[in-house]
Amino acid sequence: MDNKNHQKKRLISIFKEAAFAPIFKHHPTYCIDRFAELTPYISYDDVVDNKFSIRGCPIGSGNSFDSGEREIIIEYATIDELLDDGWQLD
Repeated sequence: MDNKNHQKKRLISIFKEAAFAPIFKHHPTYCIDRFAELTPYISYDDVVDNKFSIRGCPIGSGNSFDSGEREIIIEYATIDELLDDGWQLD
């Protein structure tokens, strides 16, 4: 199984079970400037609401429920769009 299919299956499972907020590896296009020192993730609230919004959280903060307080780096309409843009789960 290639990496994209593996990533997609993992993300689908995360959204279906709504068990936790997924964290992503830094993306060279988006994790720069004001987002360079932030951990990219999808908040738990966004997982529950089936939203694919990559947010930035200060490293070590660890609160995945604070989506209202974390700036959105980029939003996608689907998991495929997110993966096609190069995001990978950490």
